[in-house]
Amino acid sequence: MRLHYGNGDNKKEDSGVSNEIGNEKKHIFCLEKTIQTTRLLIRS
Repeated sequence: MRLHYGNGDNKKEDSGVSNEIGNEKKHIFCLEKTIQTTRLLIRS
């Protein structure tokens, strides 16, 4: 995904966006781990 602001700041903006996407993925991964752990606790 490329964002063009026309002020020469493109690289900075792009990395900011990809960082946000990375954080979302990490958050989802953590949620999945938590759900798996909770299921194991409920079963035992």
